[in-house]
Amino acid sequence: MLNEVQSRHEDIKKIERTMLELFQLIQDMATWVLSSVETWTYRRVLKSVLSLLGRMVEEQDEQFVQIEAKAEEVAKDMEIG
Repeated sequence: MLNEVQSRHEDIKKIERTMLELFQLIQDMATWVLSSVETWTYRRVLKSVLSLLGRMVEEQDEQFVQIEAKAEEVAKDMEIG
């Protein structure tokens, strides 16, 4: 009888250890998932910002081309007098 009680007690302790290990594993997985989501969100935001900056540079490039063309036109007009 005492051996059965001790055996059950050891089994319960083993189950407790297994449950703690499982809890730690789930907690680690949750941390990893949250980290992945944060990384994904960060990359998505960064990609959007870079895309916006790219469009702004393209728009400014067009303006610079127009300014250079106008400057050349003014220079020719000044040469002609």
